[in-house]
Amino acid sequence: MSKMSKRNRRLFITIMITALLQQAQFALTPGIAKIQSEVFPQMSLSTIQTVMMLPSLISIGFSLLSAYAISKRWISKKTSVVVGISLLAFTGLISAFLHTQYWHLILFSVLIGTGMGLYISTSASIIFDNFNEKERRMSVGVQTSVLNFGGILLSAVGGYLASLVWYGGYVMLLVAAPVIIICIRTIPNDKKVLDAVPAHVKKPANTKLPLDIFYYGFAASVFLLVFTVCTTNISNHLKAAELGNTATAGISIAVQMAGGVLSGLLFSKLSHRLKDYMMPLAFLIVFAGYMIISLGHASLALNMVGVFIVGASISVMIPQCLFSVSNRVDASNSATATAIVNCICPGIGSFLSPVIFTNLTMSIGGESTVFRFKFVAVFALVIAVVLLFATQYRSRRKSVKAAAVQPTD
Repeated sequence: MSKMSKRNRRLFITIMITALLQQAQFALTPGIAKIQSEVFPQMSLSTIQTVMMLPSLISIGFSLLSAYAISKRWISKKTSVVVGISLLAFTGLISAFLHTQYWHLILFSVLIGTGMGLYISTSASIIFDNFNEKERRMSVGVQTSVLNFGGILLSAVGGYLASLVWYGGYVMLLVAAPVIIICIRTIPNDKKVLDAVPAHVKKPANTKLPLDIFYYGFAASVFLLVFTVCTTNISNHLKAAELGNTATAGISIAVQMAGGVLSGLLFSKLSHRLKDYMMPLAFLIVFAGYMIISLGHASLALNMVGVFIVGASISVMIPQCLFSVSNRVDASNSATATAIVNCICPGIGSFLSPVIFTNLTMSIGGESTVFRFKFVAVFALVIAVVLLFATQYRSRRKSVKAAAVQPTD
C-alpha cells in the first residue's frame, strides 16, 4: 500500500471502509432462531431462512440494473455506491419504527438487497479500473478480510441486540450513515471524466464479456450455495445441542468471519503460488469445517473451530474469482463482470442454499442439523474434486495455446 499513489491510497481506504458493511446481511442471521420461534412462530424455519437470504436474490436484479446504467453512462459508479450505502442506513432508520409485522421483515430484506446490488459489485469494479495487477491482488484479499472483520463487529453486537429486541441487528445499519459522506468525498466520478472527453476523441467502446467470466461466476454460485449453510443453520445447530442462546450464535458468526479475516490477509501470497487451485482448496476447507461441526456437535469449542475453518474458505474462493476476472476485463465491462461474479451468481447461491439444502436434508434425515452439515460436507468434497480436474484441464489448455502462439525458428 505504501507504493500506491496518494489518490489510490485514499480510494483504497474508502473501498475498505465500504467493505465493513458488506456482511450486513449475514450479520443479521444470529437472530433467526428467535425470530422463527418467538416473533413469527406461524412461519416455518425454511421460510424465515429464505426471507433472511432474500437480499441475495434482490441484489441480483439491482446489480444488473446498476451495471447496465453504468455501461450506458446514465449514472456513475460513484452514484451507484453512494445510493446503495444510503439504502442500508435507511433500513436501520425505519427498523426502529417498523418492526411489528411479517411484511416489515420482508421490507428490510428488499432494502438491504437493493443496496447490496447497487454498491458491492460496483465497488469491486472501481478497484479493477484504478489499480494495477499487484494492487488488485492485494486489494481483493484485504477487502475480504475487512468485510469479514466488519461482519465480526456487526454480528457480535447484532447478536447481542437481537437477544434484546429481534430487530436490533437492523437498527445497527445506521452505522452506514457516515460512510455515505466518505464515499461522496473520495470516490472519483467516472461518468464525469468520460463525459469530459472531447467529441473528436473516441471514447472507449464496450467490449464483450469473456466466457471465463461465467465460469468463475458459476463456481462462486456453487460456493455460496454451500457456504451459506453454516450461516443459516448454526443458530439452530447450537440451540438443538443446548450450547447457548442467540448471543452465542452471534459469537459463532463472528468466529466464522474471523476465519475469513485471517485467510484474506494470507490471500496474496497463496494466490501468487496456487492461482486457480485456490478454488478447489476453498471447497476442501468447507468440507473439513462442516465435518468438525457435525462430529463435534456436542462441544461448543469444536463447533467454534469448525465454524472458523469454514469462514476461512470465503477469503480463499471469492478473492480468487475476482482477481482472475480482473485480468480478463477492462473499464468498459468491469461493472458487468463484477456484477456477475461478485453479486448475481453468489446471490443466487445464497438464496437457493436454504431452499435446496434445508428442504432436501429435512426430507432425507429430518430436522437434524448434524446430518445437514455432514451431507453438505460430502457435497463440498465432490465439488472440490470436480474443480481440481477442471483447473488442471484449463491450465493445460492455456499452456497449449501459449505454446501455439510462440514464434518458431
